[in-house]
Amino acid sequence: MKKHTRESLAQDYSKMGLERGDIVLVRSALSAIGHTNLQNKSDHINAILDAIGDEGTLVGLAFSKSFALIIGNPPKEFTFDDTVPAITGGFANLMLQHPGRQRSRHPTNSFVAIGRHAADILEGHDETSHSYYPMEKLIGLDAKMLLVGCTETSPGFTTAHLAEYNLGLLKKIKFPWIHRVFYKKDGMLKLFKRTEIGGDSKTFYKFYPLYREQNLLKVGHVGDAESYLIKCREAYDIEYARLKNDPKFCICDDKDCFVCCGRNTDNIRNWPQFYARRGGKVIKKLLNI
Repeated sequence: MKKHTRESLAQDYSKMGLERGDIVLVRSALSAIGHTNLQNKSDHINAILDAIGDEGTLVGLAFSKSFALIIGNPPKEFTFDDTVPAITGGFANLMLQHPGRQRSRHPTNSFVAIGRHAADILEGHDETSHSYYPMEKLIGLDAKMLLVGCTETSPGFTTAHLAEYNLGLLKKIKFPWIHRVFYKKDGMLKLFKRTEIGGDSKTFYKFYPLYREQNLLKVGHVGDAESYLIKCREAYDIEYARLKNDPKFCICDDKDCFVCCGRNTDNIRNWPQFYARRGGKVIKKLLNI
């Protein structure tokens, strides 16, 4: 059975379309890459850095835990700082452990970056900005996005959330403020309440045929993992146009989906059935009982 090395993975990333000096946002399911012969787990990160070189920049999603609105004393152990683990998978946490990495200060949706443009991309992404603000920087820098092994299990690209935000679609997803976390600023502990929630990303696979129609999606493998690569600007333009024409494009068919059937006003006709069926469980979850 073939074992993938740091060198072979770097070659795979280059074959996928990564070049020296590239800025790339990567989401990766490490287990899908297959058997490896790496000196340590950080070589998953180093292989990408080898492909993009010293002038390149690697970006990841380092979203972190929040707690739901509850009655009583809120759990102060939910405090965001630079060291809290990411809930966005093993790849993001490897990035957080990598020397020289930087992390934005958004209390729930921080990004992590390594390389030349890391500070510029992350600057200004804090409690005062929207969740997907760094994506605007990536589009302006002509960055790329790469999915490794999660094209079906966690489909789509983060630019779609930015398109939702810029079109005002996230305002239709109600009750974002139930998601909260503490953060420290100027030596004081403060409470952050989310102002927007991203749409249900499990439907973002619907954009794949649209990318393919314009021959914009590069398909290949990193190790054993099926992988997709696209430029941020090209993906965003397609997503924005499609969602502008059909704001309901990404609403899922799952009748038990809290985001689509219990919070999105474009689907408000289904709210009574959703809360009649799921309301008790939702309330118990929110009240932490």
